[in-house]
Amino acid sequence: MYCVLFIVNAGEMEQPVQLAVMLTKAERKKLRRQNRTEAQKELQEKIRLGLIPPPEPKGMYYNYVIVCACTCVCVCVCVCV
Repeated sequence: MYCVLFIVNAGEMEQPVQLAVMLTKAERKKLRRQNRTEAQKELQEKIRLGLIPPPEPKGMYYNYVIVCACTCVCVCVCVCV
Protein backbone atom coordinates (compact mmCIF):
# COMPACT_ATOMS: atom_id res chain seq x y z
CA MET A 1 0.00 0.00 0.00
CA TYR A 2 1.39 3.35 -1.07
CA CYS A 3 0.59 6.76 0.39
CA VAL A 4 1.21 9.81 -1.80
CA LEU A 5 1.29 13.29 -0.28
CA PHE A 6 1.38 16.50 -2.30
CA ILE A 7 2.75 19.68 -0.79
CA VAL A 8 0.97 22.70 -2.19
CA ASN A 9 2.13 26.29 -1.70
CA ALA A 10 -0.42 28.85 -0.61
CA GLY A 11 -0.13 30.64 -3.98
CA GLU A 12 -0.88 27.47 -5.92
CA MET A 13 -4.10 26.67 -4.10
CA GLU A 14 -7.20 27.08 -6.17
CA GLN A 15 -9.10 30.28 -5.61
CA PRO A 16 -12.81 29.97 -4.89
CA VAL A 17 -14.93 30.44 -7.97
CA GLN A 18 -16.96 33.62 -7.93
CA LEU A 19 -20.26 33.58 -9.73
CA ALA A 20 -20.99 36.48 -12.04
CA VAL A 21 -23.67 38.79 -10.73
CA MET A 22 -26.23 40.02 -13.19
CA LEU A 23 -26.38 43.81 -13.10
CA THR A 24 -29.18 46.01 -14.26
CA LYS A 25 -28.66 48.37 -17.17
CA ALA A 26 -28.41 51.36 -14.83
CA GLU A 27 -25.84 49.58 -12.64
CA ARG A 28 -23.71 48.66 -15.67
CA LYS A 29 -23.82 52.26 -16.87
CA LYS A 30 -22.88 53.51 -13.41
CA LEU A 31 -19.92 51.11 -13.11
CA ARG A 32 -18.70 51.99 -16.59
CA ARG A 33 -18.93 55.71 -15.82
CA GLN A 34 -17.03 55.25 -12.55
CA ASN A 35 -14.30 53.19 -14.23
CA ARG A 36 -13.88 55.73 -17.01
CA THR A 37 -13.66 58.69 -14.61
CA GLU A 38 -11.14 56.83 -12.45
CA ALA A 39 -8.99 56.05 -15.50
CA GLN A 40 -9.22 59.68 -16.64
CA LYS A 41 -8.16 60.93 -13.20
CA GLU A 42 -5.16 58.57 -13.20
CA LEU A 43 -4.17 59.82 -16.66
CA GLN A 44 -4.44 63.46 -15.56
CA GLU A 45 -2.35 62.72 -12.46
CA LYS A 46 0.38 61.10 -14.58
CA ILE A 47 0.39 64.14 -16.87
CA ARG A 48 0.67 66.48 -13.87
CA LEU A 49 3.60 64.48 -12.48
CA GLY A 50 5.30 64.53 -15.87
CA LEU A 51 5.33 60.75 -16.29
CA ILE A 52 3.67 60.97 -19.70
CA PRO A 53 3.51 63.88 -22.16
CA PRO A 54 0.20 65.71 -22.59
CA PRO A 55 -1.89 64.63 -25.57
CA GLU A 56 -1.72 66.50 -28.86
CA PRO A 57 -4.51 69.05 -29.42
CA LYS A 58 -7.31 67.62 -31.48
CA GLY A 59 -8.00 69.15 -34.88
CA MET A 60 -11.69 69.90 -34.97
CA TYR A 61 -13.56 70.59 -38.19
CA TYR A 62 -15.01 73.92 -37.05
CA ASN A 63 -11.54 75.18 -36.06
CA TYR A 64 -10.25 74.15 -39.47
CA VAL A 65 -13.07 76.03 -41.19
CA ILE A 66 -12.35 79.16 -39.16
CA VAL A 67 -8.65 79.02 -39.99
CA CYS A 68 -9.33 78.41 -43.69
CA ALA A 69 -11.90 81.23 -43.80
CA CYS A 70 -9.44 83.67 -42.26
CA THR A 71 -6.69 82.77 -44.72
CA CYS A 72 -9.09 82.96 -47.67
CA VAL A 73 -10.33 86.40 -46.62
CA CYS A 74 -6.77 87.65 -46.17
CA VAL A 75 -5.69 86.31 -49.55
CA CYS A 76 -8.73 87.78 -51.29
CA VAL A 77 -8.23 91.18 -49.69
CA CYS A 78 -4.57 91.22 -50.64
CA VAL A 79 -5.28 90.21 -54.24
CA CYS A 80 -8.17 92.63 -54.76
CA VAL A 81 -6.34 95.65 -53.42
